[in-house]
Amino acid sequence: MKRAVFLFGLCAACSSESPSAPADAGPDTSVAVEHDEPCVGDPKLTAVASTRVATLRSKKPPIAKATTASPLDPKSLKDYEGQGLGDYEAGPGEPGMVVDTLLPGAGPSASIAGRKSVLYVAHVSDLQLADDESPTRLAAFDNPTVSGAGRPQEASVGLATSAMHRTLARLTKARAFDFEVVTGDCIDNAQENEIGWFVDLMNGKPGLHLDSGDDDDPVVGPGNDPKDPFDPAPAPAPWFFVFGNHDVETTGTTIIDEVTKSNAIGTEPRTGTRDYRLRGAPITRESVPADPKRRPVTRGEIILALQGGAAMPGPVGHGFAGVTATVHPANFVVDIPGKPVRLVQLDTNDPFGGSDGLVYQKTIDEFLEPTLAKADAEGKIVILASHHATTNIDPGKALESTPVPGAVTGKAVEDAVAKHPSVVLWLVGHNHENRIRTVAGPSADAPGYYEIMTSAIADWPSQTRALELVTLPDGTLSIFTTMIDFDATTCLEDRFRRWSLIDVNSKWSHDGSGRLEDRNVELRRRLPKGVMFGAGADKIETETTLLGK
Repeated sequence: MKRAVFLFGLCAACSSESPSAPADAGPDTSVAVEHDEPCVGDPKLTAVASTRVATLRSKKPPIAKATTASPLDPKSLKDYEGQGLGDYEAGPGEPGMVVDTLLPGAGPSASIAGRKSVLYVAHVSDLQLADDESPTRLAAFDNPTVSGAGRPQEASVGLATSAMHRTLARLTKARAFDFEVVTGDCIDNAQENEIGWFVDLMNGKPGLHLDSGDDDDPVVGPGNDPKDPFDPAPAPAPWFFVFGNHDVETTGTTIIDEVTKSNAIGTEPRTGTRDYRLRGAPITRESVPADPKRRPVTRGEIILALQGGAAMPGPVGHGFAGVTATVHPANFVVDIPGKPVRLVQLDTNDPFGGSDGLVYQKTIDEFLEPTLAKADAEGKIVILASHHATTNIDPGKALESTPVPGAVTGKAVEDAVAKHPSVVLWLVGHNHENRIRTVAGPSADAPGYYEIMTSAIADWPSQTRALELVTLPDGTLSIFTTMIDFDATTCLEDRFRRWSLIDVNSKWSHDGSGRLEDRNVELRRRLPKGVMFGAGADKIETETTLLGK
């Protein structure tokens, strides 16, 4: 599901010393009864600008058919490693594509003089930062048909996210992103400890310790396993939070009630969790140490956690400054400072449970319609952000097909949005793949918008998407999208990528890379009437910095 961007070379295993481990971490008091083998050897890499310069690709094709050997099983994982299913290499850069379905015949803008770069954004999705030792996990149900209940690499999602932020900071030394947006499933199990970890991870709080229950130390010593404290690299720009189903539902499917609360803070993992007291952290249904910080959280509590985070990189509340919503839907509207750009978050999560999205007609009438109409009138560009694409929105109740009174279809939501000329982009996640769709509007003045889905940090290829808006003198707009892989500078970061590739090559997960036309693309559209940007930048980052120039 992903591809790689910046590290090439690669180690056979991974390094036992992590430069991101805090110097004062000290010894870890561990209750581990067995210890894992240390990661050895550092990745040999050459940092590159983007997938336009070089890609990461598997050295071996996937196996023909998935077997019962789960990569969550330590022995099976080792066997897959021995087969080379996690080995990858540098491949050639990918070409840029042009999509002009909303401006037919426009073609690429490269030869047009007077272009100005007016907005630069990072789109991240589906970290699924998990307490993978929680009793409410579904690890025993992970299978090739319905994947994602467990991942061999899941303990190192925080390390991979930090590596991505470090990479983005490297790329934006000359020009920072205007903001970063995370389109949901920021955490995996709707727990108090997870949302605290996520906020600290995004803000780069030193000494982040992604461990629950007992203080596990699979490899004795500091900074050499994913259960050790580390100093994460912060988001490279002000970041915004979007609600996903895993943020507000236990395991992303079950509404929070007294039963789920009791299970989360209990000791009985009936559906399978990981046991880091044993070699390789195998799946267990035996009793595990309890932790009161596994308590499920509500939307209101998540908003309070966002509002109470560090001042930098900001902004206060991460979209929810002043918002007091405690129930579905929890939406926000934010104007980007110094830009005629309005970011609108739409909470698409089903209040009855289930992984699909749900939107009420009331939400359209009372929030979405007036918000977009106001942006039309005020000469704003609107970037919508939600976890679910409209293709994942239906009016059914949770996992049932029973219609929810007042809920609408995804197509109805599309129609309500596409008639507003101010909306140019809708950023989404959820499917763990790279995908770009065109949603046509009703007229030349309201041509429609492009829906951009970015793959998950949690799964291969673990990429981020850089978005750059460029205006042209003829009143048209180019939206450049570029896929970026993180630089792996430690063995643990490299091993995260190798194990996520094994999950794909063993056919226990799917490859979310998408098609060429879903990745490095220039999207053409007419600029909404009345939108006035400032001078803008002559340098087009997509055609310079992200090409290594």
